[in-house]
Amino acid sequence: MDIFRSTKRVRLSPRLARTIGRPEMDEKLFAAKVVFVSILAFVLFFVISGSHQNNVLIKNASDAESREVEGHVLGANTNNIASYTVQPGDTLIEVSQKFQVYWMTIVSENELKSPYALRPGQILRIPLPRNK
Repeated sequence: MDIFRSTKRVRLSPRLARTIGRPEMDEKLFAAKVVFVSILAFVLFFVISGSHQNNVLIKNASDAESREVEGHVLGANTNNIASYTVQPGDTLIEVSQKFQVYWMTIVSENELKSPYALRPGQILRIPLPRNK
């Protein structure tokens, strides 16, 4: 009797028959992990790509001079200060982007405390960037 040439029909239990053609639980878990890691990598990419502005680059400067943080002004003189009245829904990041200044510059100038929540009607002093 040649065991490689003989075919034998086997009867599968209903439970086992339902699993045929379906991905195993390990494969589903693996797929979920891949999706999670992909989303996490995508989010981290955008967080990290925007965080390069957080690198502080301070030039040697006296108190009378401005200190630069990646092209944004810290401690600018009073001639370059704008006032901004906070509108409902404004965030610190949105205001900093509107004036093209680093958000910590606004925090420093206005002595804001964490969590840096803005209130509608609040007047912010915004140090403006120097013209280069």
